[in-house]
Amino acid sequence: MKIFLLGFMGSGKTTMGAWLAAHYRSKLIDTDWMVEGKHHKSVAKMFEQDGEEVFRKAEHTVLQNILEQEKACVVACGGGMPCFFDAMAAMNAAGATVYLKLSADLLFSRLRKEINQRPLLAQQEDLQGYITDTLKQREPYYSQAKHTVIVQDGDTIAEVKRRIVAAVDREQGG
Repeated sequence: MKIFLLGFMGSGKTTMGAWLAAHYRSKLIDTDWMVEGKHHKSVAKMFEQDGEEVFRKAEHTVLQNILEQEKACVVACGGGMPCFFDAMAAMNAAGATVYLKLSADLLFSRLRKEINQRPLLAQQEDLQGYITDTLKQREPYYSQAKHTVIVQDGDTIAEVKRRIVAAVDREQGG
């Protein structure tokens, strides 16, 4: 079984992915980490030095490899990955897709604390506006996921994990 976690940066895909991988005795694949490893530079450096188009093609290659080679795995997808190269249709055909949906306000609250770890955000003059606008552009893609798990301020990690597992298990007939 493949499980794809989708959502905006800061939505918890990697954190939840690690827990889900342990829960299902599977491996975690973070697509950003895979791209960074193959290209020997950070996502931020790729954007800066090579441009978004090169990054998106590299990301697509990583997704194709996952779809072709991996059996059971949990995939923490880069925030923009579902929006390019018909990725949502491919992921929906290959396994369970779960959109971790957070409001723009909650994302802003989380991400403003991480600006130093996320160089792409540091260059935004209006971080809240950037998050709101980008989320609005990506929502049509994210909403194609088979499952949407709404994450609200105050939710515990355990509550979010329970909702994800319930959605995936329903799909798997478990």
